[in-house]
Amino acid sequence: MIINGVNIQAGAALSKGAVSNKPVLQDQSSQSFEDRVSAKNAKIKKSEQQAQQDATGLRALITTYPGGNITADERAASKLRVIDIYVGDLPRVTDSLESKIDVLEDEVATQMPDIARTDWDFSIDENGGIIVKADHLNDADKEKLASIISKSGITEDLTEARDLMVEFIEEDRTKAMYSTSIGKFDLTNENFSEIINFREYVDGASSSPIGHGYALHDQLDARAEVVYNKLTTVDIYV
Repeated sequence: MIINGVNIQAGAALSKGAVSNKPVLQDQSSQSFEDRVSAKNAKIKKSEQQAQQDATGLRALITTYPGGNITADERAASKLRVIDIYVGDLPRVTDSLESKIDVLEDEVATQMPDIARTDWDFSIDENGGIIVKADHLNDADKEKLASIISKSGITEDLTEARDLMVEFIEEDRTKAMYSTSIGKFDLTNENFSEIINFREYVDGASSSPIGHGYALHDQLDARAEVVYNKLTTVDIYV
């Protein structure tokens, strides 16, 4: 028993064969200050460890889409639009581009024969401007080549192709902003000219009936950033 900080222990032997009921006093003040502080800290640490174990048992990891969940109807609508673009709209405009680029190349060969024999390509920016891809050309030659391309009547097809490619990728990732397929790539009107080259695209697309899909993917894989293939994980306690 402890009374006022003194431990009272009964039953200490006084002599052989005799037992006294007189209590024996043990003063807790005999413990050093350091020992008492150490014992108290150990008790606090044990309590904290137990509280952490209890909380860990209630931990939950919730995985969500970066853009949030979407309805089944929204997902179905996106899937249908992806199919429409892949089997209808994009092949149609790709065929038109192929024939117009053939005419364009003949025109370049006529007006700039030295350039025609070199490696050049072109794209379109967010404002519909022609971007010539040819590091070996000087600014004057690039400007002349861009003018030939613009006057060839191909700009409308280039714009439609750009818009369809961007939409195709956006619909694949849906409003959930997630895809493990082609929608994982970051292709926008703003970065389009940095990623897609049209002569390269048409050459690849002509390889098979679905060559346009492979041609688009190859350029994305080579130059586009993979952004939309990551789920969002929320760490919560319930």
